[in-house]
Amino acid sequence: MLSRLKRRHAIVTTLGVLAVIAVTAGVSYFLLNGDEQKKGRGQKSDPAAKFVITSATTKGNWQPMHPTIGLVEPALYLDVQTTVTAKVQHIHVKPGEKVKQGQLLLTLDSSDAERELRRLQAQRMELAANQSIMIRQQALDKELLSISKKQLENAKKSLERMQMLDSKNLAAKTELEAKEDEFNIRSQSVAQAEFTIRNHEALRQQTQASLTQLDISIEAQQSMIEKHRFNADFDGEVANLDLKVGQQVGAGQSLFTLFDRNELLFKTLVASELALEDGAEIQYAGVRYSRLHTDPVRMANSAGQRVWFGFQQEERLLGNYVYASWVSPAVENSFLITDRALHDFDRVYYLQDIADSDELHEYRLVESQVTLHGTTEVNGEEYWVATSETLPDNAKLLSSRLRPLYAGIKVTTVKPTADDVEVENVKMERGRGNGPGRG
Repeated sequence: MLSRLKRRHAIVTTLGVLAVIAVTAGVSYFLLNGDEQKKGRGQKSDPAAKFVITSATTKGNWQPMHPTIGLVEPALYLDVQTTVTAKVQHIHVKPGEKVKQGQLLLTLDSSDAERELRRLQAQRMELAANQSIMIRQQALDKELLSISKKQLENAKKSLERMQMLDSKNLAAKTELEAKEDEFNIRSQSVAQAEFTIRNHEALRQQTQASLTQLDISIEAQQSMIEKHRFNADFDGEVANLDLKVGQQVGAGQSLFTLFDRNELLFKTLVASELALEDGAEIQYAGVRYSRLHTDPVRMANSAGQRVWFGFQQEERLLGNYVYASWVSPAVENSFLITDRALHDFDRVYYLQDIADSDELHEYRLVESQVTLHGTTEVNGEEYWVATSETLPDNAKLLSSRLRPLYAGIKVTTVKPTADDVEVENVKMERGRGNGPGRG
């Protein structure tokens, strides 16, 4: 029955997966009077009695399940790639080795980058020394400027005194000219000193800008050197390490992977209507796991959404695809229906009592449409979870494959023997697939 349900479920749902929940459905056996049913149909009477098997529905809030297949992968997984082109200098670990966060795993040859770093550092030292000289020279120029300004002030006073004497014809012309020359010389000295100080300030700022640029280049070069060293980002295990010392590797090349076995994920692709269900879980080996997050699939050749679940199982499952069950939220007022009672995927027939006596009951078959939501397992038996607007509670569903389908059934209150039931079950299994709608 399990394999048959799987085949049929694969047609009804895009996932094609079975799941589990525990409840029972009763089975009743009714003795069919073939002669009474075939009268008026132009068919030859069959005096031999047959057993008609029914299955009682069980109504409740059942959780449908759907089969799904997913990849078990570590929650922490890192594919380490190089961004530089260099030779492998040291390999500090082996494939499969467990490592601690921060542990040095692999070193690439960084001699070229280190030489460039030393050149930049030497250039910075030279510029810093020149800047120090400029600062001291600027301080000295400021002292000279202060002296020159005092000399200019004295020359100005002398010139003004001589001009006053000259206005009273008390000074010789040559003395006045000498004072004017001295004043002009002192003025030029002050102007030259001020220019030199401004020039030194501009040079100092230029040198500071060059130092800042060198600091940036040195930091970038140090970062480049660090790109030649690979440390563990977290506690985990090294895998896919297939390198040799001296081997040349290029930018973008994968060096190794680092993963943590302690936290696993179950990743599966499901239809969007399932992915949007609130409270959906997966079930594997009798254990249910909650959803972590959902991402739409953006690939042109895929449909649905990817869903991640937390997962805790044996390490041997890591990296493998496994079958599990998608557990949907409970469907209110749903029925458990055995596969044998389902006709053409969406119809069932139940026995409606139309007359009874002390020894004999007469029923008629009533068709009811059902909507299938998935499957579940109850006490080791597989059932469909279905809803219907017309199916009554605790209905006795026809589970036998009758051909043709009878309009009425008479049954006795006599319970058949175990041998009778076994014989009928064998006949039913052999004739499965010959019910209504199957030809």
